[in-house]
Amino acid sequence: MITMKRMGQALLTLTVALFLGGWVWDSSTVRSRTVVVYDNESIEGNRAIWKQEGIPVAGYRYANVFVEFEQKDPAEEPLSMGVGFAPWRNGRAGTRRYYNLEHDPCSGPAVPGQDQARQPIWISGNGRDCWHGEQGINSYAVRVPVLGPYMWVYPLNELGIPRHFTVAVYLSQ
Repeated sequence: MITMKRMGQALLTLTVALFLGGWVWDSSTVRSRTVVVYDNESIEGNRAIWKQEGIPVAGYRYANVFVEFEQKDPAEEPLSMGVGFAPWRNGRAGTRRYYNLEHDPCSGPAVPGQDQARQPIWISGNGRDCWHGEQGINSYAVRVPVLGPYMWVYPLNELGIPRHFTVAVYLSQ
């Protein structure tokens, strides 16, 4: 019969053996990084912008996109943001929408009037209802799975006047 003392000794021996054998969890093997795409930049009113070269994201599982922008009044139109992925750095064959076929892989694209799960999913977000009040800013985050080796962020200022904004992408496994 195994006693608690013997079980504790066995677990301690196993732990020491794994530690000495190099089987220790090492936080340096966890890959993550932050890419500041736009830092307090200005965008004209009713305009979308994007940078030509994609952000390399191969090897990461998730992209967490953080957006902050000026907003003086809660009724102001937000700064929307789209995310796109492509297999080539120049954006060739890239897309901002995808189909999630995991729920029903045999269904294919949706037919109007059918299940919404088969509609294309736009990878986007906006800061509507995220106003920070008297601070005069708005911020939000969007978490998306990495869908290709290169990624783009497309900010769209829906307000008719210029405003400043920042976008940073936190990539994680």
